[in-house]
Amino acid sequence: MDEILWRLETPMPDLDGPTSNALDLELGLTAREVKQQASYGMWWVLGFARGRLGFPRGWAGDWFGLRIMQEGVLEDSPVLFVGPEGANTFCSSQRTLVSTLWLVRWLALAPSDSDWSDARSTLQALLPSLRRLDVAFHGDGSLARLYEATFSDVLRDSRDPPDGPTRHARWCEARRRLFSAIDESPEHDAWMTFMHCSLLEEVAPWPPPQNLGPWREGCLLRGFFDNRNNEREQEETLFAWDTVRSPAALDGSCAFHDYVALPSTSTASSLWIPAEVLSNRSRQVSPEWKSDPWWEPTMALAQAGFRKYDGKAHFEAARRLDEAGRPVDALNALISANYWMVRRKPGPRFEVMAYALDLARCNGWEPLACNIEVVLHAARQMAGK
Repeated sequence: MDEILWRLETPMPDLDGPTSNALDLELGLTAREVKQQASYGMWWVLGFARGRLGFPRGWAGDWFGLRIMQEGVLEDSPVLFVGPEGANTFCSSQRTLVSTLWLVRWLALAPSDSDWSDARSTLQALLPSLRRLDVAFHGDGSLARLYEATFSDVLRDSRDPPDGPTRHARWCEARRRLFSAIDESPEHDAWMTFMHCSLLEEVAPWPPPQNLGPWREGCLLRGFFDNRNNEREQEETLFAWDTVRSPAALDGSCAFHDYVALPSTSTASSLWIPAEVLSNRSRQVSPEWKSDPWWEPTMALAQAGFRKYDGKAHFEAARRLDEAGRPVDALNALISANYWMVRRKPGPRFEVMAYALDLARCNGWEPLACNIEVVLHAARQMAGK
């Protein structure tokens, strides 16, 4: 099981040493990462590469994977950065992976102008191999927007605006322009607009945009805390209800970050607070919410607390959601159940994976079913079964 595992239909792309080092990326997973999938409850993520964005092991995430969507093809699935505390949306799809990796590693986290200069010289040296890799990940191979962003003096200089009353606004606009430079999809633009409003006005608007795509879950949590901090009770409650019905393991650390959110130990407490708010306001919420299968696990989480909650109520809610003809909600509840179970006691949860596999097969989610089978196999080997 020490061989590199590659579970896409296309052949594994070539990645030379200098490019691998520049991106902090190694293609394929080893048995170590597959076992992590089983232990973390990440059977809903198709892992394809190892990397840590230059951070030490265990600090944030260890590998990248595709969020297996119920509809569409894998090439269009969002890319996640995965660690023991969950998974965070990294980019819209494989098509923008190379540009986003470069942006985060070399530009967004660059502390000085000298680092930006290093990025320019390195990009020129590696451009042919980066273009080949971009094509392998279904991009157009030009990397034109990435090249323009790296060589933009305006973007470089705007990272550190001068002191004054407009400093924060200028910083927000600079970050928005930098991250908008490499993804022009409508979903990414909606996310950028939402985040810019949140950062600039310090409160996220309700309702959130409808076309957020893979960025929706992170925006919900961000919107909840923004409205909570600004004492907008009605909007806070609405954001809370949408948040607790999202997969707990996904984008749980987006509340207090701007455009680069990494898996964090703060995730569990951030996910518990919306449940607590709804519990405290249970007399005020609509009967429709209280009759929804999501309400019971929300109350169970609120009462037990994020350190003691065992996830069992989410597992039972998944069954009720499935019986009610809501398979996508049922899957999200299973992901949440697995997240809280693993936090309470690490290790594979065979009952959750078995139910998720049956759900995937019954609903024709073939890529998800295949991925669960691989992770189940690794889990059984771990358990000696």
